[in-house]
Amino acid sequence: MTDPVANPGPGRPPVLDEAKRRRIIALLANGSSRRIAARYVGCAPSTITRTALRDFQFATELAHAERSAEIEALHNLRKAARNERYWRAAAWLLERTNPDDFAQRQPNVATEAQIRQAVVALADVLLEGLSDERYHEILRRLANLLGASPAEWDEPIEADSLPPPLTDGGA
Repeated sequence: MTDPVANPGPGRPPVLDEAKRRRIIALLANGSSRRIAARYVGCAPSTITRTALRDFQFATELAHAERSAEIEALHNLRKAARNERYWRAAAWLLERTNPDDFAQRQPNVATEAQIRQAVVALADVLLEGLSDERYHEILRRLANLLGASPAEWDEPIEADSLPPPLTDGGA
């Protein structure tokens, strides 16, 4: 395959020549965002994305630069967190890597797990007294809504993974 920068062919020359690509890679490796890198070299962030879609080598270099900056920042954060004096670094890291357990929440804000639990409890109340067939149909749809992406909502789930219908007639 020919290099689109070295041999652009007919039409408009590429916005990102080799020098601009190198600057973008260097900026990303240093922790800049694509938006900042694009502004620095005088293009739109979408130009970087489109160029990466056409050029596998550039895409690979972009990904490597972005990941190496993340890894370096995480390494520095963990290094700081080892020192008691910089306990806030450890707290920040915990809040962002495990928000369900450590992130501060506003009062009266539920976690995803709490919402799922509430929906299941509500479903049990609403579904009591239905036939087994109707119960499992509605429960399957709720399970799909709670645990699947929109594209998967119509896919059936295994009936044996569903809870049994209520039989005690309520409270």
